[in-house]
Amino acid sequence: MDLLKFLKMFLGAIVSILIARYLKLDHEFSAGLLTLLSITDTKKSTLKLAGQRMLSLFIGIFLASGIFFVFGYSLISFFSY
Repeated sequence: MDLLKFLKMFLGAIVSILIARYLKLDHEFSAGLLTLLSITDTKKSTLKLAGQRMLSLFIGIFLASGIFFVFGYSLISFFSY
């Protein structure tokens, strides 16, 4: 691993942990871990990965909302999701 990528990962993790701590979020170290998992070799691939994760988030929220609206808080909801 080259020095520049290491520095980006190091600084990104620290900044994300500090932001999460400032916002008083639980599990602020998870923010640092997600930063480490999200940094790739190029800006284009990093932005593409971020876009894919945002799309997955919205699809998951949409599906979960629909399932819970139809089935409520039941075992069927849990297993269908």
